[in-house]
Amino acid sequence: MDRRSTILGLAALVVGAGLLAGCSDQPRPQSAITERPADQAAGQIDREALIIAYYRSERFAKQLDALRARRDAARAAGDEAGAAECERQGAALQERAHQQLWGGQSEKPITDDLQDILGAIADRRHLRRIEVVDKPRTTSDGSLIDITKDVLAALPADPRYPATPTPQRR
Repeated sequence: MDRRSTILGLAALVVGAGLLAGCSDQPRPQSAITERPADQAAGQIDREALIIAYYRSERFAKQLDALRARRDAARAAGDEAGAAECERQGAALQERAHQQLWGGQSEKPITDDLQDILGAIADRRHLRRIEVVDKPRTTSDGSLIDITKDVLAALPADPRYPATPTPQRR
């Protein structure tokens, strides 16, 4: 998978998210990420926003860059099987992203990778737990707090991707 294909694939993923949001009528499981004392609020993250931001992030781009470097090194060494395995892994990452966004696959691999960010937000916001939900909310009594913006702010987009995805017109 070359760089242009990867970038175009991720851009298509992000654009498709906007087009297909809400197409699934299957309820998604709520996932609790951290557990803290009961007297603290629970933080909620918008599932779709989290998935899109993660796959557009500098953090994920570094993983793709490492995979591309391994593929390129394998090709340079004449290891076509190694290069093909890297290509397979790249395709599997793209399929996982699609399944997480539209197929109901768990976002747990993302939240596992973001434990440092989520833990820091939980500490700063005094949260007893963080949940990934379809429609986050903040309650007037403060027992639920939408922390989606906190997570997105801590997960900057890779500068190689456009700030706002735009659909391609034919």
